[in-house]
Amino acid sequence: MEKHDRMVPSDKQIRSALMLHTEVNIDVDRMWENIEAKLDAKPTRRWQPWLGVGTAAAVLFMIVLLNWQSPPHPPEQLMTEEPQIMRFSAIEPLSAAAEVVGTELFLMLTAHQDLEIGPGPTVVEVLEANTLTTAASTATLELSGSKLMAGETAELRLEMALPAKGGHYQVRVQLELYTAEAPEEVSIFAPLIMK
Repeated sequence: MEKHDRMVPSDKQIRSALMLHTEVNIDVDRMWENIEAKLDAKPTRRWQPWLGVGTAAAVLFMIVLLNWQSPPHPPEQLMTEEPQIMRFSAIEPLSAAAEVVGTELFLMLTAHQDLEIGPGPTVVEVLEANTLTTAASTATLELSGSKLMAGETAELRLEMALPAKGGHYQVRVQLELYTAEAPEEVSIFAPLIMK
């Protein structure tokens, strides 16, 4: 196929062509105005079904997309940070509780398995909760050589110079234990509130 460069004829050339090639005597100007009006008129669009279906599908997709909810996430559990001493107390063979009764420090040591307390002294320290500096300390041989069965509690009353200032403290109990596994030195902590 050949490509031809075509020039757009002017109005004057179109009128002269109409006069030359028309056999009937016609008013060329009126005919040209009629043609020109039809050329300038905007074409009417016919309704195209695929366009309506496509638009409906797009709208439906957007509605579904905007209303789509992802599956709810399980609520995050709040992690409360426990002191390190509380975290490990469950695996120790012995746990402690402490309170002040009058001017004495009252300790309750509960065995979680059968054990024997070594012959050495039991060292008890009262530590400031924030800084873990020693506020008071003492040692006793009262528990030396004692045997405790699993679930049994030993009570210990200690006369010692307790801190005068109220607040939160930690009591550290250091002693040697003989368990079924092997002898070991343990440190057990217990919270203490001074009023």
